[in-house]
Amino acid sequence: MKLTTCDEADSKLVDVIFLDIDGVLLPFGDAVPNSAFTEGCIFPDRNMDALTELLQKMSAISTAQLLARTNPDLTQRRNVKIASNSIEGNPVLVLSSTWRARPDFIADILSSFRSYVNARKYDDRLQQAWMPHLNSFFDVVDPSFHASRHVEIYKWIDNLVHTPTKSNLSVGGVGVIKHNEGKSFIVRSWIALDDEDLINVVDGRGDIANHAVKTISSLGLTSDLVDLSVALVSKQLQTYHGI
Repeated sequence: MKLTTCDEADSKLVDVIFLDIDGVLLPFGDAVPNSAFTEGCIFPDRNMDALTELLQKMSAISTAQLLARTNPDLTQRRNVKIASNSIEGNPVLVLSSTWRARPDFIADILSSFRSYVNARKYDDRLQQAWMPHLNSFFDVVDPSFHASRHVEIYKWIDNLVHTPTKSNLSVGGVGVIKHNEGKSFIVRSWIALDDEDLINVVDGRGDIANHAVKTISSLGLTSDLVDLSVALVSKQLQTYHGI
């Protein structure tokens, strides 16, 4: 397992989901399929269901799962050694959509999240997955800076603290420090949910394919893309924790 510094030990590990809205939670175009909506929620149920599935699956990532992905034969042999340093997924939402520039739009998003969750108050697993995300985003991409989406996202990452005494252990922003409301967090992994192509861009970075999850604008986030997202995050966690 990767050894941590004192600063890292005092920080909370987070797994960032950069969230676009249009084309991810809110499909658009001529081919948008019919979908049910929850009262008070502006996003289709099927897309909210997919985001719920992603939050649940990322939260459920464990040491045993990561070991099994690497080599199932090693699971029984290695889990005893790392039981005292158990790995748990910890997804947080960072709003990357252009909606971030409008506080009233952000309020609409969060209100929709709450309406969706409140309508499912007897689903304890769903309630637990959504609880940290109902009143605010972990952060938003700089609302005063507008460029190509991948540039906006990497600006957020590059603005995190990179120092040898904290964490400078990985490529593409994994392991850097994020300060938020007087607390420090280690961005251990990140993915970007977006209907823009973040990979095939002129000034793109080589590691973006390890983080980008492209949706189809008319469909938005789907269960298949949830599985891809979890696979990308799991691989980053394996790298971060040295599994």
